[in-house]
Amino acid sequence: MKPDPVVQASTRSGLRLFGTEAHMAYPKGSKHGAAGFSLTELLMVVALLGLAAAVAVPQLGSDAEQHALAAARTIIFDMQYAQDLAVTCQSDVTVVFDGPGRQYYLTDSQGQTLTHPLTKRPYRVEFQQYPRLSQLNIAINLINQMDFSNDNEVTFDSLGTPTAAGTITLNHSSMDLNVMLEVQAATGRVTVSRTQP
Repeated sequence: MKPDPVVQASTRSGLRLFGTEAHMAYPKGSKHGAAGFSLTELLMVVALLGLAAAVAVPQLGSDAEQHALAAARTIIFDMQYAQDLAVTCQSDVTVVFDGPGRQYYLTDSQGQTLTHPLTKRPYRVEFQQYPRLSQLNIAINLINQMDFSNDNEVTFDSLGTPTAAGTITLNHSSMDLNVMLEVQAATGRVTVSRTQP
């Protein structure tokens, strides 16, 4: 009768199978607890992890800066949505910023607040509702393209052209840099940059 290959392989590696139990067979004269990592190996791993953390952490930026960048992405998305909706519906759509209220909202050509397509609630973003964004300050520096007056809103016409251009700055007292969104005059394209306060 031929021996079972699994049992043969396991007995060669030192593991003997008896029924349903497995027992470790150690060679004579060996130390039972010899397997493991040396102190030198463990110290090398800890040093490498520390080096990786030292390189990665400064690149992440502060929490406040990350929150400001998240808010900037939200504003960009909503402005792009307003522009796309204006072109699709062939009707003006406006993004109204309320800096002191730390909020903005989208309105139609009649001045009525739009309904958010996902939540089915008024399309209003209030930073004070989110604990991580509630301390952000919004500074609006938009110039109306018709009369060159200061404005706090951007209206996109049926071609997607904005009525105002300029900057929207997000800052927080604990941030080293401001996050600035720049709205282009002809296209409505929004770019993000970091500037000194």
